[in-house]
Amino acid sequence: YHGNVSSNQWIPKYCDPQLFVEHKWFWEPNLAVRTLDDMIPIYHDIVGRGMVMELAFSINRDGLIDESHAVVYKQLGDWVRQCYGTPVASTSGVGTEFELIIRQGDRFDRILLEEDIVLGQRVRNYTVVIGDDEVVASGSAIGRKRIHVLSSQHIALNDFKVKLIIQDFAAIPQLKSFSVFQPCPTKNSHKFNGITSKSLK
Repeated sequence: YHGNVSSNQWIPKYCDPQLFVEHKWFWEPNLAVRTLDDMIPIYHDIVGRGMVMELAFSINRDGLIDESHAVVYKQLGDWVRQCYGTPVASTSGVGTEFELIIRQGDRFDRILLEEDIVLGQRVRNYTVVIGDDEVVASGSAIGRKRIHVLSSQHIALNDFKVKLIIQDFAAIPQLKSFSVFQPCPTKNSHKFNGITSKSLK
């Protein structure tokens, strides 16, 4: 179930959440569908932990997708592209320490990490640090993708550094992406996922 961390084969994990509020797989009339605000934490829980999200796709008795379903599919896709399309700062490469420069006036509340899976899942332990010593995220695996949504957004009053430090690994890590992103608005709202702010000098 948990796999073998030392295996020489890599297989992606899949998760298939339902679009319906009730635990239903197939179309039935008048079933309530989840909203975008419902789907965002599901996306982070699945894709943000390295899995492939196979969102349930149920056709009606005419062989078509209900309009209410299509609306949520599009909203989720638009949200992902808006939220994770353009990073505030990003880098990639080979090594055990990576560094981003956050410029004055920039802000972020989420961190995205990706290994180059073609070369295997190598990272065994890592820490993300702001400045010299503020640990904001850590974990024991990155793999295909890891997203950390922070409890607050960080706003740069002056330039500062965000560092990824990999403490343990099976082989020298090859990172496809170490990126930070701005807070993302939720559906029909000006609220942000990071409800508090921290200014950094």
